[in-house]
Amino acid sequence: MNPYAGGTVALYGIWGNRGSVLSTQDTIAYWTDLAGYEGPPQNEALVDRDPGDGSTVERTRWHEPGRKEIVLYTIHGGGHTVPHPTGRFPRILGTTNADIVAADEIWAFFDQAP
Repeated sequence: MNPYAGGTVALYGIWGNRGSVLSTQDTIAYWTDLAGYEGPPQNEALVDRDPGDGSTVERTRWHEPGRKEIVLYTIHGGGHTVPHPTGRFPRILGTTNADIVAADEIWAFFDQAP
């Protein structure tokens, strides 16, 4: 599992070392630098559509006319699952956030690509 703060990719930090990865912040800095963004992003707490799932979504956006939009979704309190309102995964993977449909957000990203 990729650690949000960067480091070694391994299941629960102990099984199957697959090397190191950048932190989420370093990764987003790479993409925003590549797109030429210098200013601060817009941060927005999305509507908690399912308070019972124990998780929330924060959207961080960089967008300016003439530049590709960069978006980071941070799931607070979620597990290692794909956010979806009806999808459920094995409990060992943790909480599934039900506030967004990850596939829709991923498609929106690729849909804007040239």
